[in-house]
Amino acid sequence: MADHEKPQRMTVAKLGVKFDELQESVDELHNEMSEIKQVLKSLLEVQLNIQKVSELKPEKKDENFGMYN
Repeated sequence: MADHEKPQRMTVAKLGVKFDELQESVDELHNEMSEIKQVLKSLLEVQLNIQKVSELKPEKKDENFGMYN
């Protein structure tokens, strides 16, 4: 059993490095979520503007129903 090695224990320095990596990942995710939120807001504004324009624009109804007007 001399070949059996104990698993290395987490040191404070290693824990600090892992924590920094985790913090960087969280920051990246936060930035990406902010960008997604901004894009969704823009899409919503565009959709609302399209709906407003379509409500304000009266529909033209051709009463002749002819092929050539």
